[in-house]
Amino acid sequence: MSPIPITVDESRPTLETAATISPPAVTAYQSGKVVRLDVKLPFCLRNNVFKNFNKACYSWQENVQMMALLVATNEHIEQISTSHPTVKPQTIDYSIGGCPLECPFDPNENFDDAFAFDDIPLVFDGLKIPNKYKPFQISNGKKVTRKVSIQMEPFVQELGLLRGSDGYSLPDNIPVVAFVDGTPQDTGLTLTGFRGVSKSFDVHVLGKYRPEAEILKLESFRRYHEQNLFVKNRPMTSVAHAVYEKLHGEYPSKGKVYMEFLFQEPTGVFDAPPEDCSSKIAIRPLPGDANPSMHALWEEIEDLERWILLLSQSSNTMADCSTVLNATINTDINEMTDNVRDVQRLLEQEPVIDSHRQSAMEFSDSLDLVLKRVVEQKRADCDFTDRLWSIVRKCQNAEELKDCLLLIFQAVLNKLYRPYLLLTNQTVLAKNLSMMIKGEAVSLLHINRQEAMIKMLIECGLTKLFKDYNFGLAMSHLIERGEVDNFVPDINDIPKSLSNLKKLHCILEVMCLSKERLTLSVNHQESHVKKMLHYFSKHPLVWEQIYHFDVPSNDVRRAMFGLHPIYYKIKMDSHSALKWATTTIVVSPEAYINYKLNEKDESHASRQYYIYVLCEAGLLEK
Repeated sequence: MSPIPITVDESRPTLETAATISPPAVTAYQSGKVVRLDVKLPFCLRNNVFKNFNKACYSWQENVQMMALLVATNEHIEQISTSHPTVKPQTIDYSIGGCPLECPFDPNENFDDAFAFDDIPLVFDGLKIPNKYKPFQISNGKKVTRKVSIQMEPFVQELGLLRGSDGYSLPDNIPVVAFVDGTPQDTGLTLTGFRGVSKSFDVHVLGKYRPEAEILKLESFRRYHEQNLFVKNRPMTSVAHAVYEKLHGEYPSKGKVYMEFLFQEPTGVFDAPPEDCSSKIAIRPLPGDANPSMHALWEEIEDLERWILLLSQSSNTMADCSTVLNATINTDINEMTDNVRDVQRLLEQEPVIDSHRQSAMEFSDSLDLVLKRVVEQKRADCDFTDRLWSIVRKCQNAEELKDCLLLIFQAVLNKLYRPYLLLTNQTVLAKNLSMMIKGEAVSLLHINRQEAMIKMLIECGLTKLFKDYNFGLAMSHLIERGEVDNFVPDINDIPKSLSNLKKLHCILEVMCLSKERLTLSVNHQESHVKKMLHYFSKHPLVWEQIYHFDVPSNDVRRAMFGLHPIYYKIKMDSHSALKWATTTIVVSPEAYINYKLNEKDESHASRQYYIYVLCEAGLLEK
């Protein structure tokens, strides 16, 4: 993952404002050789998963928190002086005795041959500090954050961290940490600082998780948890969050499917979730990825987008249609393009759909089978304009489209072909064909303009694709009649209609992934579809979005067999009458804080597990 670019914003927005936005760049402020960077708080350092897991709004991506990261501009900064005496921190032995550690599988197994890991960005965002900035020595880093804590001026003014001043407010829930070099003698202390007035915030990187030592027990981390004297011999509670990734099965799709579990009192890292734990699935779809049928449908979406773009660029030039009413088909087949030739073959086929086909027979619990019928158009709700769209959408330009349409108009006007049209088909093309069949057309109803022809094609595409998605969801027992009526396309609002089609496509992508990889029941999938329809009624489609759904743990635990957890987090809590302390252990190949400079930028692709320990303490709020 490439470093985050740095931009300097002279307006200096507050950290509280920055926390409500997820900017692609960080902002930088400087005081002497100390630089403040406003960056996203890495997922591995957030603990909101534990309090929000059972809420309907739960998401890995919502409410992205920010932190003020203090770094040095070069490797050897001057000693920072302060007029306030500081207490020399007590030296603590952070060795846990069992590291390198062992787990019942090879945690650093390379998956490169099985999965194109580099093609997809990491889900659990980490923190990489650009090479132009360097860590402080630990003593200097603690002094820097202390100067912010005690509000030493003009230092905090220059960094925009002054409390209570307009535009420079410092919310208590945003950490202020210094990037420090704690290796090797200080066992990986990497970030040190505070969150709020009286809370400490320290992050240790213990290195790679290796398989050649004893199995890790939770007691091994107690010395981290008990480094604050007031938590010694205090009762401790612990909770774990484990995430497993279910890779592709029958189809080599790159969409992501995760199973996540939350459970109390784990005995060690990589403990298997118990049967009575809380569980969810998390799915990140990709367009046209889940299976060949979804790929074919997405190709139609792309063709539709191409024609919409062409419509916006087209001129309202007249097409030469003056002789259409009396023309005969005399086109040389050797001079036809492939698409015109395909239209010619369509006109030679039986126009009436098999009358014995019944829609009741098209219901199926197999989503794959239903989608296959969608793509092959072997169903009762398809008519001539649907089959025509599947051919004409591939035309390369408006001139080729005109040739295809005129070929059809000539055949219908000269009684050489009678297209099968459903009564429910209210597209402009269907209305014109119906008038030609009845002999009521004395002109081509103002379709002799390039723009009108393109718009006719777009309307056919919007209508056909909506029927495809509605059929796929309804015949798979995932929606009730009329449940997607809010997504019906409107030719007068093409952008919104296209957006609605993409939302329906996304829903089907998610259902295909969960059905294939987790074999979820139809009842569960139906509830998941309702949740996505409700979500998309209020939010736009973002393909980077991860969708979370509640599922009973017993329904997904069987899919964990043989899987490695890709993210494992344990939080330990203790408190006295006035104080509290938490210690959080994170073991994951997808979480990282500033890879070594001698490692490759894409070193995360090796999926090596790293161990992080976050220690936080403070006073209880009144």
